[in-house]
Amino acid sequence: MPALSAARGVPGVKDQTPLAGNFAVFLRSAPPRRDRASVALGLLAAMAIAAALERFTRVTMMHAAWIAAGAMVVTNCCSVERARQPRHLRCSR
Repeated sequence: MPALSAARGVPGVKDQTPLAGNFAVFLRSAPPRRDRASVALGLLAAMAIAAALERFTRVTMMHAAWIAAGAMVVTNCCSVERARQPRHLRCSR
């Protein structure tokens, strides 16, 4: 049975094992922007506070998350390309 991998067709990825697909995103990604970490933490705190004060602000957690995500792109904490990359999270049972 051939190994299925999301890394097929990605330049620079030689190994076609099933685990290679998990690391293909990291091969193409840019290094983290550590100089913008304080801005990102501030946006995260503002998101949590706005969602916690939903009774007064009428901002739900989902709306606060969307606003914070947009603010991170606008303030260059995260690039548009990196924000559009799919995240494949696995739940362990």
